[in-house]
Amino acid sequence: MNYSFNTQHAVQYGLDEAVMLHNLLFWLAKNKANGSNIHDGKVWTFNSSSAFAKLFPFWNQRKIARILLSLEEQGAVESGCYNKAGYDKTKWYSSPLLDSLTNSVQSNDQICPIDTPDLSNRLTSYVQPIPNSKQHIENTNIKERSLTVKSENQLRFEKLFNRRVTTPMDKAEISAWAYAKGIVNDMTDREWTDLEDFYAAPQEKTYARKTLSTLLNNLSGELDKAANWSHQHTTAQRKISKPTVWS
Repeated sequence: MNYSFNTQHAVQYGLDEAVMLHNLLFWLAKNKANGSNIHDGKVWTFNSSSAFAKLFPFWNQRKIARILLSLEEQGAVESGCYNKAGYDKTKWYSSPLLDSLTNSVQSNDQICPIDTPDLSNRLTSYVQPIPNSKQHIENTNIKERSLTVKSENQLRFEKLFNRRVTTPMDKAEISAWAYAKGIVNDMTDREWTDLEDFYAAPQEKTYARKTLSTLLNNLSGELDKAANWSHQHTTAQRKISKPTVWS
């Protein structure tokens, strides 16, 4: 089976999340076209944990739950519960991305072939429902997050802290990145150079330099500090390099 995903989603939400999101959007689009699973004015899809494990054999059920929770926390999907049986805790999922991406989801590279309907939106006595993932995930080490596709700017910021490319961003860093993304996109080459030189200098550390998340949350101030430092450093270098005039 071939697995597809939207590259923009991979950058924004993570690679594993993008693969899962592609699957959810496919079934949401299918349900919308069929007029099924409509609740509270939204289209929903659901699946059992064992069915997801069959669909994605390279993930275990715990990782599947983590990916779904990650998508929910990042706002790519929302969850609900419309099960008829009170004991059934299987989550239903909807997505605000459905309307804008219906065409791309219904392309020929569908992640979930139509000839496997038993793997989606079906519950039988032979499958286990997906439990409330937060109960199992809140105590899970955040370092177990799936590998994400990082942008060039993200890697450039991580280099300031000598971080490995394979190190995943934690929840605080993901939130901080979302906050600072607009500022980052508007940074000039000069600002990048000043910031990189500023962080490479063996000077007294500031609060915002302790972690990547604090840097991003205080980025505007750090860019000002870097610019001032660069100006002072350049001025000092010019004074040192100025030739002595002998009379």
